[in-house]
Amino acid sequence: MIVTISREQGAQGEELGRAVAAGLGLPYFDHEIIARAARMANVSEETIEQAERVPSLLTRMIEALGRYPAGFELAEAGPAVATAPPLTSDAYRALVEQVIRNLADGPGPGAVILGHGAMAVLRGHPRAVHVLVCAPFEQRARAVAAERGVTLEEARRLLKQSDQERAEYFQRYYQIRWRDGANYDLTINTGRMRLGTAVEAVMAVVRSRMSR
Repeated sequence: MIVTISREQGAQGEELGRAVAAGLGLPYFDHEIIARAARMANVSEETIEQAERVPSLLTRMIEALGRYPAGFELAEAGPAVATAPPLTSDAYRALVEQVIRNLADGPGPGAVILGHGAMAVLRGHPRAVHVLVCAPFEQRARAVAAERGVTLEEARRLLKQSDQERAEYFQRYYQIRWRDGANYDLTINTGRMRLGTAVEAVMAVVRSRMSR
């Protein structure tokens, strides 16, 4: 069984994901997905992390030029040996998706996957349970301020930026409103539910699916 955890920043999604993985006896994946994709592409992990964001206009222009680095010269020179274009953000993101699909379709018992668009990648997958973890904005701001050692005002700014970037990412690449509860099997509000109770709720849904 695969459990995907999508979360608002500061809503305790990581803590919930790790606890669910421990409770179900499943491996937990977050940064390891980036590491595996980086090894497949033979690039740095930072390169893969950058591909998980909506690229800027400048980045898209550079990538487009990279596909055809010497178009006019090649046209004048006639037939030549084709060279492989550099990988683009789309190609790196496809590797992340491949890692996620391998986890879902592999021979292992399953996994708990935090983030990386796994909910969208595994839409409709028969072994997947999708969970959204959210919390009130001010609660999230206090958590981020404490975690990062910043002011509450700065934490609010970071949260707004994070929420907007995630919304744009899911909309651009998957045509999904990532906060829409219809995309999930279960939505957890950690402002209204203790973490331990939330973990039990997720495991109950997973075990119910496994028994079908």
